Amino acid sequence: YNANPLLTGRAFPSLETISNDLVAIACELLHNHRQSGMVTTGGSESNLLGVWSALQLARRSRQIASPNLVIPYSAHPSFDKAAMYFDIEVRRAPLDGKFQVDCEAMAALVDDATVLLVGSAPDYSHGAVDDITQLGQMALQRDLPLHVDACVGGFMLPFVERLGRVTPPWDFRVPGVRSISADVHKHGYGPKGVSVLITDADERVDATSFEFFGWPHGRYVTQTICGTRSGAALAGAWSIFKFLGESGYIQLAREVMEITDRFRAGIEAVDELYVLGNPPVNKFSYAASGLDVMAIADGLAARGWIVPKEADPEAIGMHVGLFHEGAVDHYIEDLCLVVEKVRSGEL
Repeated sequence: YNANPLLTGRAFPSLETISNDLVAIACELLHNHRQSGMVTTGGSESNLLGVWSALQLARRSRQIASPNLVIPYSAHPSFDKAAMYFDIEVRRAPLDGKFQVDCEAMAALVDDATVLLVGSAPDYSHGAVDDITQLGQMALQRDLPLHVDACVGGFMLPFVERLGRVTPPWDFRVPGVRSISADVHKHGYGPKGVSVLITDADERVDATSFEFFGWPHGRYVTQTICGTRSGAALAGAWSIFKFLGESGYIQLAREVMEITDRFRAGIEAVDELYVLGNPPVNKFSYAASGLDVMAIADGLAARGWIVPKEADPEAIGMHVGLFHEGAVDHYIEDLCLVVEKVRSGEL
């Protein structure tokens, strides 16, 4: 299954079927009845193509000398990468006290040269889901597309909702949402190198395509940034989808959220520690009141833990998975020991 995707429909027609199935499954999960989208090699490519599509469609409808995109302060750096590649200004809006984007501040950054609005579901640092409903209303009022970066939550939030847990509106059920990125290789449990960009209209997919005739071989066309890519990752992702099915993903979401609950309970049982905001899924950060949380992070790292450090505000990042099940008690024990050392000034 290692094949140039340009030959997908000829030499390896099964790859075209697999890609279409992946898109169809994602569309169903995200409540998109138009069945429009594409498979990419990762979240960054999905986000880049979301920006590129919006830029191309905006240029077709109006003259834009210096385009910009307006995103939350907490949005993934892949949007800044897209801006660098495509020569677009990035305007980052501040966050509110819940670590969601401040929608009023975001609205103030929009002007006639804005081509895209972005929200996160959830963001990578705090696990907060932006107010997608309000962003969707803003997008409709300004006649702009709204892209939701659900690379982390796209294959987690739908199943957490099915568990009966409270999740904020974020997918195509929200008016104004035009595209969503979601990584199959995160909580879709597929091999690395598989993501999807799902759109509300085929024209958004068509706008990402590159077509060229001016060389000896004739027509060259590719829908995504990559030309050649391995079909093995696609086949692996498709197999996982078919093997687990909806019931399997619901069970995995249940297990992951139970592990998350255990982590959060143990962390919040420590007087000085608190979780930032109220993240609805398995991505969150915690900070400390009256203690140096970076010293706590260093103390945990010295005991062998991999500790993501968040910069603003200073916090410790957590992204909980199934493989953490046997580590929760050990982590909390070590955390309590390290906190005590920081309290006493040993660290």
